[in-house]
Amino acid sequence: MSSRFGWLITLFSAFSFVVACAEGAPASAPDVQLANADLAIPPAVCGDGMKDKNEMCDCPESATGMCAVPEEITCSSLGMGSGQVYCDATTCLFVTAMCSMVQGNTGGTGGGAGAGN
Repeated sequence: MSSRFGWLITLFSAFSFVVACAEGAPASAPDVQLANADLAIPPAVCGDGMKDKNEMCDCPESATGMCAVPEEITCSSLGMGSGQVYCDATTCLFVTAMCSMVQGNTGGTGGGAGAGN
């Protein structure tokens, strides 16, 4: 009987040791860090012809000054009146210097000449 009793004591001791170790165990292994999704995104390169996430626009490599922007980008769509918007090839920012907030005369409130009888 003592061999069975010794076996139960050994099993109980091993189980107690495992439980005691598991109680103080960290949630993750030491020196393990969660992945940062931003590290997988290559840095933006202005002037490579591909508009990156953090660029307003991008010009092809052959551009030295400014280049055209997509047709949907206009001074009006940016809320800057009328005119042409360009992309700066060195900063990848919109150039809105050609936008004009000047509103033309749309006819006024005066009466016009009526049709004669």
